[in-house]
Parts: sequence; C-alpha cells; structure tokens
Amino acid sequence: MTDIIKKRTLSEKQTALLTLGGLEGSKDLPVWKTILADFDAGKLPEGTWIELEEAIAATTSADLKTQFDGILEKKAAGETWKK
Repeated sequence: MTDIIKKRTLSEKQTALLTLGGLEGSKDLPVWKTILADFDAGKLPEGTWIELEEAIAATTSADLKTQFDGILEKKAAGETWKK
C-alpha cells in the first residue's frame, strides 16, 4: 500500500488511502506514522488530503485524528479555510 501512496498516480494514491482506512484494524498499522510524517513534510500531494482525512476517520482512531488535525492546523497557518 505504501508503494502505491508514494509512487503512483493521484487517483491510485487516493484509492489506496481510502482502502487502507477501511481495513479492519488498520488504525493499529505502523504505516500511519509514515503517512502522517509524509503529510507533515509536504510529501503527500494536496489532492490526497481529503482522502487522508476520510481514511483516518474510517479507522475511528482518536489518536490518528488528533495527529492529522494538528498537522492540518499547522499547514493552515491561521487561515480560516481549515475551520
């Protein structure tokens, strides 16, 4: 899955994120650390942000949601578009 998220087309990345989020027990997979680190570092295209948010919501992990929201807040830099 990480190979697809890192190297494939935007559409394939979006699908991979949603698929990952929908897997039973995916909230416990260490791949989320890598994905969120890439998101924080600007290595995930903006076109995947919505799917990333939806995938994280699908995991029902409060910890992943908190991490995602923190990174997104930092990226928003006080802009109201995030709210």
